[in-house]
Amino acid sequence: MSEQAWLAPGLIGLRCVYGVGDPHGGAAFCPVYTVALPVAQPGALDDDDIYEFAAADLLADLQRRATRRGWSMRVEVEVEQTAVDAAGCDLYAQAPEDATALQLLAHADAPGGGRRLTFGTGLAHAPEAVVRLAGRYVVQHAAAPPTAIEPARACTFELGFTEYEFEA
Repeated sequence: MSEQAWLAPGLIGLRCVYGVGDPHGGAAFCPVYTVALPVAQPGALDDDDIYEFAAADLLADLQRRATRRGWSMRVEVEVEQTAVDAAGCDLYAQAPEDATALQLLAHADAPGGGRRLTFGTGLAHAPEAVVRLAGRYVVQHAAAPPTAIEPARACTFELGFTEYEFEA
């Protein structure tokens, strides 16, 4: 398979998932609320092209109001590969430097032989930890772990978690 045939994976979904689990940082996590950020929707982003949502404030509010559980949040990134790309190359997902590594959470077949993959960050147990999940994310096709971003093969986007879109 020629490397030149690979395309950038398609960004299908961006979600902030809030849930309960081990308040001491364990791996148990039960999703309760999901906030989906609009992807490929004209007019949904302001001029800075950063997907913004005050996710840190929402986690703080949940922790302040619903005190009988340990609340946390993770970011989920859903991408789609074509059948050619799924069969011919690997997919590498990279979170911002201060965030935890992205882990594969789910995969499903897509129409035409492609596949949809959902990656998630580790859990942020405090609003300050949510802020560290903000930054540039890259999902890229490559034959080996990439050492640089190749724009034609990469889906790159930036997340901000301290304010809302169009906030003055």
